Amino acid sequence: MRMIRLLATAAAIVAAPAFAAVTPTQTLSFGPNNTNWSTTFNFDKFDTNLGTLQAINITLNGTVLGSIQFENLGSPGTVNTSLSATIALANGVNPIVVTLPAASFTDTATSFDGTIDFDGTSGSTRSGISSSAANSVTLTSAPAFALFSGLGQIPLTLSAMATSSGNGGGNLLTLFNTQASGSASLYYTYQSSGPGPVPEPGMLGLLGLGLVGLVAARRRKTA
Repeated sequence: MRMIRLLATAAAIVAAPAFAAVTPTQTLSFGPNNTNWSTTFNFDKFDTNLGTLQAINITLNGTVLGSIQFENLGSPGTVNTSLSATIALANGVNPIVVTLPAASFTDTATSFDGTIDFDGTSGSTRSGISSSAANSVTLTSAPAFALFSGLGQIPLTLSAMATSSGNGGGNLLTLFNTQASGSASLYYTYQSSGPGPVPEPGMLGLLGLGLVGLVAARRRKTA
């Protein structure tokens, strides 16, 4: 019985079944650029000769950068500001993945000090702001597989739109410089249509020696 189990193990190693695998990750970067723009990212489609597609894995990393200036022209109060952007990767007009980097601040401002300089007791200037966010999605639907499979590349639309804002007091003057940067990456998970990794000759040799030894031991036992 032990001989049969060992032979079965050897057969399983030599004739390994199909195995799960992933393709190399494709990464495309953008920015930093002023917001309110869109561009096209081209990703290689899944080569169906590799096997059966199981998942499309997409990650979108986004960073919002820039500055915030405000001047309180009204009565004393709290001023809330946010430097933010909506960064999206889409198939045409249909979003696939969206990330929302944002940096928020709260200040206390006096009534207008008489000078619009975004400084002093009624104003503020913040520069060098940076905040990052990331989001991932895994696509497993048949329409997605059809869209991302085949020859050539698939064009996806990347957009970065400013959503910076400020509020507080009755009269507030704000200036925002909003930029965006980041990257989009994609890889495919698939079931290989070929055999798994072939064992090294050394491993097969050791297995053969083990079988020979087992046969010899059984012969000595029965002699």
